[in-house]
Amino acid sequence: MAKGGDGCGIRVGYAITLDPGRFIPSLVGSAASGLTVTNCTITVVQYMIFTLNSAAGLPLYLQLMQQIRHAIETGVLKSGDVLPGIRSLAQELVVSHNTVAKAYSELEHEGVIELRHGSGAFVTARRASSSRAERLLVGQQRVRTLIESLQATGLSDQEIHRLFEAALFFDGSARETTR
Repeated sequence: MAKGGDGCGIRVGYAITLDPGRFIPSLVGSAASGLTVTNCTITVVQYMIFTLNSAAGLPLYLQLMQQIRHAIETGVLKSGDVLPGIRSLAQELVVSHNTVAKAYSELEHEGVIELRHGSGAFVTARRASSSRAERLLVGQQRVRTLIESLQATGLSDQEIHRLFEAALFFDGSARETTR
């Protein structure tokens, strides 16, 4: 289990079934290299990192809800993806299973996930979240372009950082025009 920073590594497994005897070409090397499937099940493991901070002043279940929403909005989690089970996630995060259950229950009430008894929690289809992911991607590209042009004028990364901070936190006119 990989762990990153202060977060806890959460493994989510996905099974892919292939036809026996099917030839899969190698992604590296010559086109003639590859492998033939003899065992029909391949498991692909994806890691999600959730970080809960008890000193943050925000209840743990709300922190978990925000992180799951963010993963959906940015496209890390997609419709139909399976979330870790309540007990296993609670064990990985070292919190009460009631904390995870409350977060999942609230997310289900919001229509973000669907809880299926005995099967787990699944991300539901949400059109608004995919458009938000697209908006975030476009915004990220615009910020990168702006940073590159500012660097080309000779500004340092620290100066650019200060400009962004000033515009976001201290310039009231910039905030009013976006509302």
